[in-house]
Parts: sequence; structure tokens; C-alpha cells
Amino acid sequence: MERAFLVEVRRSNKRRKTIEAYRKGDTIIVAIPARMSKREEERVVAEMVSKLGKDDLRLTSSELMARALELNSLYLGNKATPITVEWSSRMERIWGSCTIEERAIRLSNRLDDAPRYALDYILLHELVHLIVAGHGPDFKALLAGYPQLERAEGYLEGRQIRLEEDLVDAIESIDSITKVAAEVAEQVAITALKGPRNSVTTKPRHNHEGQLELISIAEISA
Repeated sequence: MERAFLVEVRRSNKRRKTIEAYRKGDTIIVAIPARMSKREEERVVAEMVSKLGKDDLRLTSSELMARALELNSLYLGNKATPITVEWSSRMERIWGSCTIEERAIRLSNRLDDAPRYALDYILLHELVHLIVAGHGPDFKALLAGYPQLERAEGYLEGRQIRLEEDLVDAIESIDSITKVAAEVAEQVAITALKGPRNSVTTKPRHNHEGQLELISIAEISA
């Protein structure tokens, strides 16, 4: 039985050509350019949902290591053999990192649903860093051997837009909460300045004819 997913389509003015689909719990989110036609949207969404609904692209840590060794052999002549390759939950702003001394590679677990060609690109990127520290001509020359370089960079550009969109949503949510809190605080302050409503406290007194009448505290104070 196929798993059922909800589908959410997000149009973005920041996107010009990039199209991205990813799973978030039981929802498949498809991000498309704002100017895309409705007919094209329907075609793209159907295609993306079909793919994501059937494929599970997540790799275990051992599979990640095995893939890194394959890429090292395919593109780097086994010159960048890592000792460890692991997922990391601590990378919020970068996709991957490597420690040359320990020959350790870590990938952000935000990429565990990325298509294989993009994941391979990040792995290869970090493998090249085991040979070349910076991003100069030597680094680019080694990375240029990857046949899906431009496609992977385009995908990651789209993922970066997603991060920016999520950040904007988070900021807007915080601003909304802050605004409501400020309004409540202002109302409380106004109420405090006005003070509680004056209650009329009365005290009995006799008139000249000996009849009982009421007098308020305000009259006594005046």
C-alpha cells in the first residue's frame, strides 16, 4: 500500500527557474516560481509527488560511508579516503564539513531527503577538501570532474531559498506574537493607570427630621 501524503504548493518570487519538492512529515511541499502557469504547476506537482511518494532516498551512515568511498574512487583516484562519514544534526547554516587531521566528514541531516546527485555533490565537495583546503583553482578543477555539477548547484541554490523563506516565515511569526504581546501589555498598562472603578461605599446618617439617609465616602472626603 502506498503512503498517503498531503500536498502543499508554495509560490515564491525569489525563484526564477528552480523547482523543489521535499517531504516534511506527512506533507509533500512543492516550491515553484510565482510566475509559473497553473497548467505547468499541475504537471510539475504531479511529477514531484509521484517521485517523492515512491522513493526513499535516505542513506544510513554506513551507506553514506560506502558512497563516499565510491566517489573517491570514481573522481579522485582514491586520494581522499575518509575515516568517518556521518550525518550531523548541528549544521543549520552549512551543508557539510570536514576535518583534515581526523579525515572526518559530516553532512547536515537536513540533506537526508536530497536527491542522490545533490548528496553526491556534497560528499565529493568535502572529499576534495581532504586534498585541497580552500576553494581556489585546484579545488574547482577537482570538483569539475563531477558530471552533474551544475544540476546539483542549482538544486542547492533552491534549498538555500527554502531556508530563507522559512526564516522569513519564522520572523513574521515572531513579529506577530510580539505585536499581540505588546498590545496586551499596553492594555494592561492603561488599565493600571486608570485604576479600579470607584465603588460607592455608603455610610448612614440622620437628616434633620431624624430620618436615615446614605452618604458616600466621596462626600466625606470632600
